[in-house]
Amino acid sequence: MFKFLSKKYAKKHKKQEIIPLKTQLEKLEEVGIRINPDIDSNHLFNVFDKEEYEEDSYGSLLIALGCEVETSKDSGKPISKNIWYLDTECIEDTGDYVRVMEKIACLAHDNLPLSNIHDYIDMDKNEAWIAFNLGEETYKWNLEFNDDWLDVRIFTMVNKLLLSKDSTSQFVISVLDQSILVAFLENYKIDDLNKISKYIFEIV
Repeated sequence: MFKFLSKKYAKKHKKQEIIPLKTQLEKLEEVGIRINPDIDSNHLFNVFDKEEYEEDSYGSLLIALGCEVETSKDSGKPISKNIWYLDTECIEDTGDYVRVMEKIACLAHDNLPLSNIHDYIDMDKNEAWIAFNLGEETYKWNLEFNDDWLDVRIFTMVNKLLLSKDSTSQFVISVLDQSILVAFLENYKIDDLNKISKYIFEIV
């Protein structure tokens, strides 16, 4: 599934030190990953407890920040708008790539003001594509069909598009298992994240 991805994505094998949760949040905010201002930080404890965050420094926190929680007003509210914890076994029918692309656009904020997003998935013909408008331009990308697995090359395609628009931010990925962490960061912040993170993030 991830043959084209670097082995650098694997976990760093280093002794974990205990780092206070508050410190981890502050350090991640410095690199551009922060709690959604519409979310109470206590929602983090719906995912892991404080001990788990501090014993698994940055690892558990990055995963939790990439999750969604239910609030009194919304269901499926992202804990952070800068990172996404994604199960790549998520493609079952037409509309699934639309949801992926909508999430990508949300992570990129004003860098990807997409419209008219639509897709096509045909399990019988082993075909999949995504199409959208960006400004006055229309794009259509053919995607690799692999049962219900996401074609993660979509992030490479998006990064190429961002570069063509002179963006100074890109998507980076860390592969955990069948799930991945996806973050949208300024280029000069990527190394800063990797210096503190349990996981290695790379541009795809």
